[in-house]
Amino acid sequence: MLSLQLMVMINGPIGELQVDPRKATFGFSADLHGWAFTLKEFAEMYGSKFQIELDKLMNHLWDENFFSSTEKKWSQTGGEGYLHGFCQFVLDPIFRLFKAIIDCKKYQYTQLLEKLNIKLEDDDRDKLEEGGKSLLELFRFIHSP
Repeated sequence: MLSLQLMVMINGPIGELQVDPRKATFGFSADLHGWAFTLKEFAEMYGSKFQIELDKLMNHLWDENFFSSTEKKWSQTGGEGYLHGFCQFVLDPIFRLFKAIIDCKKYQYTQLLEKLNIKLEDDDRDKLEEGGKSLLELFRFIHSP
């Protein structure tokens, strides 16, 4: 179970600032690979699929919220068949895409790129054939805010 809460409060001359993934004021990043994303980017990708307001979906993707693919329902208590929203819809796709790229499994990573609605420029399509690290770097370049 993912139980990570991050709230930073800063009071100063510009007022109160809050760092909160649900408000897109916090980014997740991997320094080693040089990429970053916000929760809002993933909520925008999944918004039409779930037919749910962006703010509500961002809340579902954070905190203790679970989704059942079979029941197509969200729950705050989880249970059998429910997976943590952040893990299921954010981390798992990233991990699967990276693994497919590193393993040079073109069919898998092209399917994932399509599902994640990541569009490649024509010039970048040539790099798909190279696979491995160069494709991982291409993904990083495309997906970094």
